[in-house]
Amino acid sequence: MVDYTALAFAAFKWLFAILGFFILIVIIIRLSGVLNLTVCPDCGGKLKRSKRTSQDKKVMFLGLGLLPIKRYRCYVCHWDGVGLRTANDGITIDGQNLD
Repeated sequence: MVDYTALAFAAFKWLFAILGFFILIVIIIRLSGVLNLTVCPDCGGKLKRSKRTSQDKKVMFLGLGLLPIKRYRCYVCHWDGVGLRTANDGITIDGQNLD
């Protein structure tokens, strides 16, 4: 006979362990500053904010809102990508300075 209570408890234990590990990884990524962008990674030019794609919104949702993903574009070399921001170091949205 199968003990469904023990099986459910084991499943919830694994689910919470995986969720806790995921949140820990997301927090480490955010605090490490690895994805913070201030200048273009290709040419060193000034970055401007651009509109997020639906894929960016999905990543934000899956990151439980802990990763503030923002999309940037360099108009010097036409680089386009995402990064995290914690400060407004001269980045503009549609020509308006965020500082």
